[in-house]
Amino acid sequence: MGMDAAVRERIFEPFFTTKDAGKGTGLGLATVYGIVKQHNGFIHVESEPGEGSTFRIFLAVDEAPAADKSPVPASDDLPARGGTETILLADDHLGICEMAQSVLTARGYEVLVAHDGEEAIQIFQANRDRISLAVLDVIMPRRSGTEVFAALKALNPNLSVLFATGYTNETAALADLVARGAAILKKPYSPSELSRRVREVLDAPVASTSRA
Repeated sequence: MGMDAAVRERIFEPFFTTKDAGKGTGLGLATVYGIVKQHNGFIHVESEPGEGSTFRIFLAVDEAPAADKSPVPASDDLPARGGTETILLADDHLGICEMAQSVLTARGYEVLVAHDGEEAIQIFQANRDRISLAVLDVIMPRRSGTEVFAALKALNPNLSVLFATGYTNETAALADLVARGAAILKKPYSPSELSRRVREVLDAPVASTSRA
């Protein structure tokens, strides 16, 4: 159908969508934008109401002869090692939960899913002895990610936690925890990035969150 200027300015924002509730995640274009930027490209958008939309992706040409290349895989492209640990995944966004659960299960992990903060605590209480990592969305119904973090750490001080956030101001609010070693996963994240960060956090020493 086409977009006006106000909508065009926001289309690459994570979770921004003009679709009705439950019909769009707002992650599609944000993911495309991230992939193009990672390849040093840019996207040009032409759109007007009633005129439709045209997206043009521009990528640099690599003119070096193939024989002269010695490609070294970027760390982001390397396959992440999987595992057999049990992970608590808490996020109120159904699409994110489905994607993350599918990716982590394919890597060998057992994934327990919660759709709000209170459910996350209940699931952890019932499975505390086998959960090695909690992946917590920062903003959730019925308890925020930081509130859930405090409750889970009270039950198991050695639990590893990875916070998922899509907004800069959320990251600022986590500054104290980050300073003490908490891990952050920026949304929207790719399957490979999720797998890599999960493995990194599981393999890292558990950071102390007690105040000096």
